[in-house]
Amino acid sequence: MPISSGPRITARSAVVVGVSGVIAACLLIAFVLWATSSGNIEYKAGDSDFRNIDASEIADEITDRGPITWANPGNNARPIWLQHLGNDEIRGWYAFDARVPGRSGCFAVWDEDTTLFIADCDETLTFPKDGHGLDQFPVRVESGEVIVDINADADDGTVTDG
Repeated sequence: MPISSGPRITARSAVVVGVSGVIAACLLIAFVLWATSSGNIEYKAGDSDFRNIDASEIADEITDRGPITWANPGNNARPIWLQHLGNDEIRGWYAFDARVPGRSGCFAVWDEDTTLFIADCDETLTFPKDGHGLDQFPVRVESGEVIVDINADADDGTVTDG
């Protein structure tokens, strides 16, 4: 009984497939470059701010469990703390970098017992509830929504309060 072999791949067919693939890739790259430069497609690397945070809900959550930390969804993925102090859902918001300035790999962590942020690299280094001393980000409340501007240049303690 004869055994059949599969299709034979010749050097010519391999070259044709290879060249076709290179041409298709070049055309795709050219199209993407054209589309992004034409203004029809907008490229955004990360969000410009945190949104869709219900002020009332998150204020209650922070009252019950303490400040909330998030990894920044922007380009450098720095972790930030969101804190709310007081009873006014529009005022009393603070957002700040969880990284301790000038200390590589050191983070401020919330300590429920002392109600302070404590540097995980040096327990004698503490920060108050509002994160003063950590790099702050502007926070505002619009239509009941907390918005943190994560792409603003962080400052060294100046707080934007609702």
